Amino acid sequence: MSLKKSRVSVNPFYDGINIPDELFCDRKEETGEIIDLLQNGNNVVLKAPRRIGKSSLITHIFRQKEISGNYNTLYIDIMGTNNAKEFVRDFQRVFSNQNFAKLKIAKEIAKSLPGKLALETEFDALTGGFKERFGFLDFKEISLSIDNIFGCLENADKPNIVVFDEFQQIKYYPEPMAAILRTYIQRLNNTRFIFSGSSRRMLSTMFDSYGEPFYHSAESVDLQIISEPKYEEFCLKNFRDYDKDIEVPAIEFTYNLAAGNTYEIQRIMRRVFAATEKGQTASKEAVKVAVERILDREDQNYREKLSMLNGMKERKVFLAIALEGVATGMLSQKIVRKYDLGATSSVAQSLVNLCAEDRLNLVIKNGSS
Repeated sequence: MSLKKSRVSVNPFYDGINIPDELFCDRKEETGEIIDLLQNGNNVVLKAPRRIGKSSLITHIFRQKEISGNYNTLYIDIMGTNNAKEFVRDFQRVFSNQNFAKLKIAKEIAKSLPGKLALETEFDALTGGFKERFGFLDFKEISLSIDNIFGCLENADKPNIVVFDEFQQIKYYPEPMAAILRTYIQRLNNTRFIFSGSSRRMLSTMFDSYGEPFYHSAESVDLQIISEPKYEEFCLKNFRDYDKDIEVPAIEFTYNLAAGNTYEIQRIMRRVFAATEKGQTASKEAVKVAVERILDREDQNYREKLSMLNGMKERKVFLAIALEGVATGMLSQKIVRKYDLGATSSVAQSLVNLCAEDRLNLVIKNGSS
C-alpha cells in the first residue's frame, strides 16, 4: 500500500499537536536525545518558545516503539492553573484516565459504598404505577490526593513518563509548589518526568539556580526552530505526494513571514495546499492569499485583543513591535524616537505589562542592538 493511500487525512499539514509520524517534520535528533535520556533514568527539562512544536514533539515521542510499549505516559498541561488545588485537579483528571489507575480508583470508590446503597420507589405517571431503582445516598465524587497519585505511580505495572507542560506556571502559585513536588519526585524510582515550558529564563532559574528545589534535577534540552531547508524538503514532499507542487520561493516566503514558527507555517501551508488543485503549482501569490484569509478570519479576535491593552501607551509599544517584526532594543533611543514612544521608563513598564498578561511572545533586549 502506498503512503498516499494509507493516509486518513486529505491534507498533510496539521496545525494540532497529534501529528501522524509520517507527517512529522524532522526533529529526529531531538527525539532520539530525549528518548535516550529517559531510558537512562534522567528527568528532562524541555525549553522552547511557544508554537514551534514542543507539545507535538512530546506526543511524537510517546508514540515511538521504545516508549509506547514500555511506559505509561501522562501529559498534563498546567498553563491554565493558578494554584496547587487546580494543579492536583488536572493531574488527577489525566491520571484517572490511565488504565493502570482505574483499579486504584475503583477501590477508593468501593470504600464509600457500605451503607450508602438504597432502594427507592417513584411514581410513574405514564403507567400509573410505581417503579423501583437503586441509588446512592449522600454519594460524593472520590477525590484522589497527590499522595495517592504518586503512590500509584510508584507501584504501577511498568515505568511511567509524566509530562508537566508549561511547568513555569507553578512559580505563580501562592503555594510553594516546586518544593512540594520535589519532595515527592525525589522518592520515586518508577517514574521519569519531562518538565516542559515556553519561558527559558524561568525554567533556567528553576533548574539551574542553587537553592531552588529542582536544582540540577533534570537534563536540559533546548528546542530550536526547524531550519528552512528542512521545511523546504518537507513541504515539497507533501505537495508532490498528492500530485501537487509548490514553488520554492513560496516556501521561503512562508518561512520568513512566520519567522520559523512551526504552528504558523503549518497553518498557512494547510490553506495553500487546500487551495491547490491536483496538477497545479502553488506560488508566492497563493501564500499571500492564504495569509489574507487567515487575517480576515481572525480580524475580530485581533480587535478584541487590541482593545484589552491598557491605554494608548501599551498600544503604541505593541504596534511598534509589530512593525519591527522581530523586536530587539525596544528601550534604545533609536526605537523610542522612531515610533515616538515617549519616556524609556514608560516603555519598559508597557513591555512588562504586555509580557505579564501573556499578550505577546517577545524577547526584550536592552540597549541598541
